[in-house]
Order: sequence, then structure tokens, then C-alpha cells
Amino acid sequence: MSEAPIKEEYERCILCGQVTCIPVSMPIDWRENYEVGLGQVCAECAKKQREATERETLSHAKILRAVELSRKESNKK
Repeated sequence: MSEAPIKEEYERCILCGQVTCIPVSMPIDWRENYEVGLGQVCAECAKKQREATERETLSHAKILRAVELSRKESNKK
């Protein structure tokens, strides 16, 4: 009698639908790129999210700096 190999199911990315390398049975505390309340995100989508967040944060910082400089110039007059 031969035993059938155990077929592990893997999570799909909640953003793009790609099958990830994360087994469904893996506890969420051990996972990378898991969004609590949403599900698993693949490495590529997680990278895109981080890059977008960094660009957004940078642009907000530039805006705040510009406002600060503008106020200083107004106070000089």
C-alpha cells in the first residue's frame, strides 16, 4: 500500500491573486506580509505598497517643509 503525498495548500495574495509560498496551515504570527483582518499579501505586492508609502510620506514631508518655510518668509515681512 503506497501513501499519497500530502498536498499542502498555499495562500493567495489578497491584492493580485498570485499563489504565495505561505502554507495555509502556517500560523499568522509566523508569516511575513500578512495584513491583519485582510489576509496574505505576496512579496511583490508588499514591496509595491512599501514603495508607495515611502513616496507618499516623502511628499507629505516636502509639503510640510514648504509650508514652514512660507510661514517664516511671511513673518519676516
